[in-house]
Amino acid sequence: RRVGLQRITGSYEEVTKAPTSGYQYDSTLALGVTEAALVELQTDVCQFQQSQLVYAKLQIKAVDPVSRTIVFRITYDPNCGFRSFLPGVPTD
Repeated sequence: RRVGLQRITGSYEEVTKAPTSGYQYDSTLALGVTEAALVELQTDVCQFQQSQLVYAKLQIKAVDPVSRTIVFRITYDPNCGFRSFLPGVPTD
């Protein structure tokens, strides 16, 4: 499956819609605490839809190297092809 990552340069809250370009595929992205990224995922769940892409954004909240845990928050739109991160029913 194809997964694209893109660093968020502004604040996590400011990103209300996933962009359609700028993702790096088949690569890694290192994030520090408070840093965030956008994710574009191609999925079989959307196989009968016009778009097979699902979008998300995530932010690292804390890293504990002793317990080897990462706390993060994530917002995603499970609707195939929709890019909005706003609450409610997506319109585009």
